[in-house]
Amino acid sequence: MKLLLLALGVSVIFAGWQWFRPYDWSPDPGARFTVKQCMVERDHSNLWLRVFLEPRKGEVMDYLKPIHLKTSGGKQLELANFVQAGAASAEEATNPEEQGSVDELVFSFWLEAADFAGPLKLEMNDGSLLIRSGDTLPRVADGGFRVFNSTRW
Repeated sequence: MKLLLLALGVSVIFAGWQWFRPYDWSPDPGARFTVKQCMVERDHSNLWLRVFLEPRKGEVMDYLKPIHLKTSGGKQLELANFVQAGAASAEEATNPEEQGSVDELVFSFWLEAADFAGPLKLEMNDGSLLIRSGDTLPRVADGGFRVFNSTRW
């Protein structure tokens, strides 16, 4: 019984650590956002990469600056689509600084399997964010997806 309780305690601690740890321990403050999670979805031979971002406190997105996903081979991939959630309009904002702020951004990129040959970095605003540090193609079934909560995938 004591052994089972010990195993349960260790499992709960490990699950809590996995749940509450940040995606990246030292994100670039120049990017103004941090990565919450990434999702890879297979569409036949290519893959969609969706990057879920949340703003740092008091920061806003500068849409006039380019947004690129840079592969380890130096290839710059253009943003295919983006969605913003929680944009406060002038009527909804209680504070003038909240006007135009967003709670979450989702950037989507269309990648080939060869683009996963090394680390990926998201270049936005005045900084860059590490998306992944791995160098192997994630295993995803056709039509399926996987969610990653850290840079080590």
